[in-house]
Amino acid sequence: MIQRRTALQGTEHSFLMLSMLLVLGVFVTDMLTPLGFAHGILYSPILLLAARSQHFWQLDICFYSALLLIWTAFVALPVDAQTNASMIYIIGNRILSSIALVAVFMLCRQAMKRRQQLLRQQQQLQQAQELAHLGYWQFNPQDQMFELNTLAMSILECDSPQLSFKHFTQLFCNQSQIRLEQALADCLLQQDRFDVELLLTTKDGTNKWLRLAAQLDVAESGSVHGTLLDISSSRTAEIIADEAENRLHYLLDNFQVFVWTATPDGSLDYVSNTVSRLTGKDTEFILDNWLTFLAPEDQQATAERWQYSLTTGTPYATEFRLRNEDGRYIWHQVKANPSRDSDGNIVKWFGSAMDIDAIKKLQQHSEALAQQLQNTLESITDGFFSLDHELRFAYVNEQAASMLGHPKKALLKNVRWQDCMIDDEAFLPAFNRTLAEQSVEEFEAFLPSAQLWLAIKTYPSAEGLTVYLRNITRQRQEQEELKLLRSAISQLNDIVMITKATSIDPPGPEIIFVNEAFERITGFSHREVIGQSPRLLQGPKTERAELDRIRHALENWQPVRARLTDYTKDKRELMLELNIVPIIDADGVPTHWVSVERDITEEVQLQQQLFQSQRMEAIGQLTGGIAHDFNNLLTVVSGNSEVLLELLDQQPQLHEMVKLIAQAADRGAKLTQSLLAYARKQPLSPQSTDIRQLVQHSADLLRSSIGSTVSLKLELPEQTWPVMIDPVQLESSLLNLCLNARAAMPGGGQLSIATENIQRHSDNHRTLPALTPGDYVCLSVSDTGQGIDKKHIDKIFEPFFTTKAVGEGTGLGLSMVYGFVRQSGGHISVQSSPGQGSVFKLYLPRARYLPTTAVSDKMTVNASRAVILLVEDDSMVRNFASHQLESAGHKVISTADATEALQLLKSHSDIELVFTDLQMPGQINGLQLVQTLQQTRPDLPVLLTTGFNNTSVGAELSSFSHYRMLKKPYSRDTLLGTVSELLTSVTDSQG
Repeated sequence: MIQRRTALQGTEHSFLMLSMLLVLGVFVTDMLTPLGFAHGILYSPILLLAARSQHFWQLDICFYSALLLIWTAFVALPVDAQTNASMIYIIGNRILSSIALVAVFMLCRQAMKRRQQLLRQQQQLQQAQELAHLGYWQFNPQDQMFELNTLAMSILECDSPQLSFKHFTQLFCNQSQIRLEQALADCLLQQDRFDVELLLTTKDGTNKWLRLAAQLDVAESGSVHGTLLDISSSRTAEIIADEAENRLHYLLDNFQVFVWTATPDGSLDYVSNTVSRLTGKDTEFILDNWLTFLAPEDQQATAERWQYSLTTGTPYATEFRLRNEDGRYIWHQVKANPSRDSDGNIVKWFGSAMDIDAIKKLQQHSEALAQQLQNTLESITDGFFSLDHELRFAYVNEQAASMLGHPKKALLKNVRWQDCMIDDEAFLPAFNRTLAEQSVEEFEAFLPSAQLWLAIKTYPSAEGLTVYLRNITRQRQEQEELKLLRSAISQLNDIVMITKATSIDPPGPEIIFVNEAFERITGFSHREVIGQSPRLLQGPKTERAELDRIRHALENWQPVRARLTDYTKDKRELMLELNIVPIIDADGVPTHWVSVERDITEEVQLQQQLFQSQRMEAIGQLTGGIAHDFNNLLTVVSGNSEVLLELLDQQPQLHEMVKLIAQAADRGAKLTQSLLAYARKQPLSPQSTDIRQLVQHSADLLRSSIGSTVSLKLELPEQTWPVMIDPVQLESSLLNLCLNARAAMPGGGQLSIATENIQRHSDNHRTLPALTPGDYVCLSVSDTGQGIDKKHIDKIFEPFFTTKAVGEGTGLGLSMVYGFVRQSGGHISVQSSPGQGSVFKLYLPRARYLPTTAVSDKMTVNASRAVILLVEDDSMVRNFASHQLESAGHKVISTADATEALQLLKSHSDIELVFTDLQMPGQINGLQLVQTLQQTRPDLPVLLTTGFNNTSVGAELSSFSHYRMLKKPYSRDTLLGTVSELLTSVTDSQG
């Protein structure tokens, strides 16, 4: 480019030098010829030559040089006489030369200007073609060839500037080819121009729209000249515009916001179809009567506001209620703006209306909510304040002021943060970092003055910084509580298990957490069960019904309580009480199951023991009641049989029959005694007993009872404590246990009797709940026999229960032992399994004093006579006792009620003895009767009779002076002897 410019500049200089040399040559010639020659005309060709350079400055240089030289030569040449004669000719010649030179100069400049203007027009045309992407083509009908310029080739995407008619038309699609051929034919025949739009298929398969315009040039042999323009973008824009217009009309007709237009005078000339659907009227009716569709109270205000906008030309905005098709009025917000021409005159009003009925209805509610929100913002626990660059308070809300412990007004009086005496060192460094680094700082701080934990965020701002405070005291407390909860869960004695809330079908929910109690109780480690299912704890005895009930609850996402028999790692049965609850997230979707499981294996065992104890107690109550009534009957039978024996002493046959009755009554008394022993209501005589000595003294009897095939082994430590027990009943119970052991060892074996001191503490009461804390001696009787089946072990202490053959036992042996031990304040337990023998353990209460030798008093019969008050509710016993006392010479006043007995005592002051039963119906029983006598007549002797234990009665009557206890059934001699002894003891004490 530089070389070309340099070459052009050299050419221009050479052309200028040539022109100037020619000018000088003409000047020299003019100087060598006389003045009369018209050499000045020779400068004109030089000007024409200079004009070809197309540079005005070269033409100007040549022109002014030539003009100067014409007159220079005139002045420089000498003038002679002849010359003077023709001076007018010479001057005229010079003037004409100058005029001709000026004319040529003017013509050259004009021609140069036209040429340059033409060139500029050509350049502008070329630039316009390039900018408009307008190609040029020419069709010659003679050779049927198209000639294309470069831009046309680019638009048509062809490589050759010349194309045949066939090749040119084939560039377009079929329909466009037909249109092009028809347009060329019409142009050639009718000598008319054409302008068509054709569709071109490019090499890559896309379509391109082209515009071809041409006309016939008759001057050039009828060739057709035309232009080629790519209009794809404009056609696309037209399509998009059409679609947009259609879409706009669709939206206007279907959108809930309807539009309308009006003329400058305010007359509506268009409304969208939405109004017709809303009101049920056609568009023409609406345009003419739109104001009548408004609510009556809105019509005048709307018309006045519309007239104001029409008069002032200001935008129109209002709200009114529009009646819909079913007669309801709906609030609409209406707006309109004027459209103006270039002179500022309104030519159209464009408006819209939007349904704001819901907004209107909610406006009042929103205002109330806004007021509530404002109140809430002032009452929320979160606070915030802003500080300037010098850390002075610019704003603070009430919550922040309260948290910081300063009044809001005081903080806003140009107070700096450092002057607030906030007792925490975390604030100021964070503020400085926020200001220096323009970063957000987030931290937590504790304010001792307010006893608050705060979450603080500091944000940089152009004015300084903004601080946001949130009270997280509760969250911190909850975090501490959560830590405590986690620690507590880890230390719980109950199992805590958490599983995912996945499908309960096999393999089942996945365990994600177990506490230490799980590992301790089940034997499985944390690593062994994480990812497993709780089914790994189930086994053959796991209750299917309970599993089904749990499954039903889990499928319905309901909490459930259940009891299951699970198994430990070493296959030991484990009874668990489960409490399973779902964990629900914020969206109400269950995410996990939490199961709290308590090991109730021991508790279930204790419940079974307690149930058995309660069951035995109930049986004992029933048995005791029956035995009590039976004793009353036996008392009558036994007493009367004694009388008959005396009366029938001379009649051997009848005497023998009565003797059999007496023997039957005696056997009944023993049976009743066994029942009362089981019911713990037999009369006992507990005393401090050396159990070692008792067992040793009974050893010979026991050995003879169990036979030679069974060996007896005694383990009786010398340090064995004495026990408070009835020794006779204990010896009988021990014999019963040994006989049962012998029956369990038909082929022989070993029987062991051992004693052991036991201290029962309150912290180990779960093993034997019926045994109160204290000191006991455990007397155990164990054998190596057949053992007891599990299904029988819970029934062995029940009366009349026996596994022996009919006639081999009454079933009262073990029940009597059970009742005797429980009545004595102890307990009995059994451990046995088939083939493993049995161990009976009797826990007997320790005596607090050493054993003493018992002294028996012999009963004496006194022949004294007395007035006796007999109180007995059973008529047969009352008649028997009354008859026996009267036969002995006593006067008897009898009654069946204790209340009546008190009345008789008041009316008969001569009563010397009261004979009463302890158990009687009515408001007052025998014991209460005696307690009343203690207050009214403490010296009156009392004889009590009962078939039950009298231990507690003795404690109640410990302060009474004269009383005796007579147990049922009693004989005639025993009754009379006891009465005589009691009367004698009273006489002796008074004498």
